[in-house]
Amino acid sequence: MDGVPHPRPARQAGENEDAVALFEQAAELYRACGFTLGEGALRCNISVSYNAQGRLRESAEAFGQGLAVFRACGEFARMPRGLNAQAMNHIHLGEFREAVACITESLQYTGPASNDQLVALVNRAGAYKELGELELAAADLRTAEPLVDNRLDRVQWGLARAGVENRLGHHEQARQIATDVLRESREIGNGYDACVALQALAESHLFAGDVATARTYFEEGEALATKSGYGTILAELHADIAQCNFLDGEVELAYTQATQALAESEVVEYGIGQQWSHSLLARCCTALNRPAEAATHQAAADTFCRQTGYTPR
Repeated sequence: MDGVPHPRPARQAGENEDAVALFEQAAELYRACGFTLGEGALRCNISVSYNAQGRLRESAEAFGQGLAVFRACGEFARMPRGLNAQAMNHIHLGEFREAVACITESLQYTGPASNDQLVALVNRAGAYKELGELELAAADLRTAEPLVDNRLDRVQWGLARAGVENRLGHHEQARQIATDVLRESREIGNGYDACVALQALAESHLFAGDVATARTYFEEGEALATKSGYGTILAELHADIAQCNFLDGEVELAYTQATQALAESEVVEYGIGQQWSHSLLARCCTALNRPAEAATHQAAADTFCRQTGYTPR
């Protein structure tokens, strides 16, 4: 948060446990010396680190603590980042409309051409993408593009755009964007975004029918996510690798991997990951001539879409 020192390099390098521990220590020191506003800012930073680890409920709780401090102090200028943290929890939990509403509220507190406005627009584009509202997502990214003014901004904006381009079927364009983002993420030591870039790059190949190349990037992303403890994206990548195996005819292996991915997504209450896994398990069970089990998984996948508005990729 602005004006408050925090161990961002530890978080971005993938050392999330260390980052949380440092944040907690700093928050307690701020509380002891009566710096309430600083404590609130650090609670929001803790929320972001928990989110990266897939500890979504803990992330939401930390966010709520930080936001309550801001409201109590009348610090509405600091609300946007907290609201965006909550929005990311909503997105991962499958609450996409709530995420859109949260981000739209945050825009009321942002000044024109501000970094907070950029973050809000990029995050809202992500929520719109999951709802299948691709034109709205693209419009937010067009509005956000002139606000990009540093490498980290370019990475965040590029990841969002690569995701939308993939959904629109512009796989070559998505591939180039993801390649650029991956390079920049590595250069600045941002492990989480490098992992997301690898996934986007893999998807651009998978959607274009190149399963072998997609697998290579998915597995590279899996190794990075495992090393750094990125819970939600690790569950996604396990489902992605399972899908590659399914497409290669390794149905039993895909079934086993998708079952693992489902369990991982359930542990962190990651809604999209559960939908992906159920959908793939339905396909596996159909191929394995297990119609009853296939119907159960397909019903679970369909229920998530119906209840949340999620549009599968």
